[in-house]
Amino acid sequence: MEKNGKKVLVTGATGHLGFTLVKELIARNYKVRAGVRDSRNTERNEHLLALGVEIVDADLMNPETLKKAVKDVAGVFQVAAVFALNSKDPQKDIIDPSVIGGLNVLKAAKEAGVKRIVWTSSMAAVGMGTTPDNPFTEDDWYHQAKNPYYYAKYKAEWEAWKYAESNDLDLVTINPGYIIGPNFYRHTPTTEIFEEILLNNLPMIPPMRFNFVDVRDVALAHILAYEKKEAKGRYICATNVITFKKALQLLHELYSEIKVPRFQMSPFFMKMFAIFSRQVTREEARISVETCIYTDTSKIQRELGWKPRPIEKSFEETIQWIRNNGFVRNDRN
Repeated sequence: MEKNGKKVLVTGATGHLGFTLVKELIARNYKVRAGVRDSRNTERNEHLLALGVEIVDADLMNPETLKKAVKDVAGVFQVAAVFALNSKDPQKDIIDPSVIGGLNVLKAAKEAGVKRIVWTSSMAAVGMGTTPDNPFTEDDWYHQAKNPYYYAKYKAEWEAWKYAESNDLDLVTINPGYIIGPNFYRHTPTTEIFEEILLNNLPMIPPMRFNFVDVRDVALAHILAYEKKEAKGRYICATNVITFKKALQLLHELYSEIKVPRFQMSPFFMKMFAIFSRQVTREEARISVETCIYTDTSKIQRELGWKPRPIEKSFEETIQWIRNNGFVRNDRN
């Protein structure tokens, strides 16, 4: 696809992935239009302003802002999303912005004649709870999702593909695992885990497993999907599954002040602890334990030439970013 001076739109540009993608595109000589919810909010957009990019309103639930945002761009990176497992009104706060808002972007892109749209989906749209012998592939969909966030990610991508296929849109989707790494200016539920670890706030080791992936590697996957004309369909973007215990041990080797708890919670205790101490739903508690997502990433490696950096490096730089950017809540020590 076209690059080097061609203008592209990145929605959700203030977020962890959105901002990193903007930086990586600039480094490759793209002209970037950064779509945000409120371009007048200089405090929230401060890190984008420092990059000198064009900042525009791109509210997913306001089609008029999207029509203006996609005008005269060669490509769109639809990154904007809600990252929350639940809310008082999940339909309004999580599902509608993902499903309706995502379709609003596609409709605006079609009307503007955009050549290619790269859509940020999630492993949450693929599935959860599998084994190394039966990893998820791009053919899998989480049709049975019940949690609002997981359902929203599945439904949004599913509807996006239906719309793209019926309207002859050139769409490619990226399905990343748990995104970590630097360049965030507000915590996500995933990066916040690392602050809790840094503060030694874990009395026991949770019985959880993750397929972390570095935000810079996810951003690169988006760019490769945009630039390679042959890119087609969905691309799982993740690393090998790692247990919470192994992650803590690696972090302890990097930072001796991070302690590895002696005991590990049972899955049952973890669910009860999540429900009663964090006031989450039973479905969220189940997800917090059953987040084992083994994946087959051969497609993204074969077709896009994508290769993730060592996860130890991502762990180290996530902790460094938290320390250097004032995230650590010392009052909680």
